[in-house]
Amino acid sequence: MSRFRKLRRAGALVCALAMALSLSVFPGRAAATDVFFTVINDDPMELSQETMPFWSGGRLYVSNAIFDGSYGDALGITCSYSTIKQTAVIYTIRVALFFELSGAGAAYDNQGRIYSERAIVRGSYVFFPVDLIADVFDLTFTYLRVDPAPVIRLKNSSARLS
Repeated sequence: MSRFRKLRRAGALVCALAMALSLSVFPGRAAATDVFFTVINDDPMELSQETMPFWSGGRLYVSNAIFDGSYGDALGITCSYSTIKQTAVIYTIRVALFFELSGAGAAYDNQGRIYSERAIVRGSYVFFPVDLIADVFDLTFTYLRVDPAPVIRLKNSSARLS
């Protein structure tokens, strides 16, 4: 890996930490417990209020932004979201996971399995239960409680860091 790329990753992590600390220091801002650092394989994602993971019903949800651009490329997974049809699909060459976003919010895969987990729409983003995504797409999901904010890591077999 080039030296520039290592410096860029380190710089991104320092910026993410600084942002998390600033959110917990100033009144009227989000508490540090509302901030999560998300890492895809070995790359930390940019922090964004709109795409910040959150807990709901005892499950941790992550944004469809995880499957955009270089993050999706790194995982080998793509996401398509139709606001008109109220559906989202996460897929690879071999596996597809479909989410109905209206009504009961069914989830099913291309093998005919039905899942009780549902996706949640917030603004223009769809949030998926990360444990289901990890199980269906054979990814490793870790959640580390560290200061100043928890770290969520989703990785596949091509990740270099253990």
